Amino acid sequence: MKDDDLVNTIKYAHQIGKKVYVTINTILDDNELIQAKQLIDNLYEIKVDAIIIQDFGLLYLSAKNILAPIPIHMSTQCDIRNLEKENEYLRDFIHYIHNEELYERFRKEAHIEEDEMGFDFYTL
Repeated sequence: MKDDDLVNTIKYAHQIGKKVYVTINTILDDNELIQAKQLIDNLYEIKVDAIIIQDFGLLYLSAKNILAPIPIHMSTQCDIRNLEKENEYLRDFIHYIHNEELYERFRKEAHIEEDEMGFDFYTL
């Protein structure tokens, strides 16, 4: 599907009262976050209603308001079906966000000033 086809499909869906969600349902390599951010920015511009994700990096960038302000839905592939699974997911997510080396690399590659990101790292 070409970009124009996607834009026209989204417009048509909205005209008939439907929403369009795009799934980015893969676990990204940390080096792919900038490209994924650009994709999400583009999806926001063409009026996609929400994205569905499972990647920690995208969730974190969304939580820090670095992604376009598009609604985020967590994929069923996150496997959060009960409290035990939710706690496992949150534990792994907390471990991910405390990776200062990853943060520095992303910030530099994305050409974002540190104070723009507002990341805080805490020792658990």
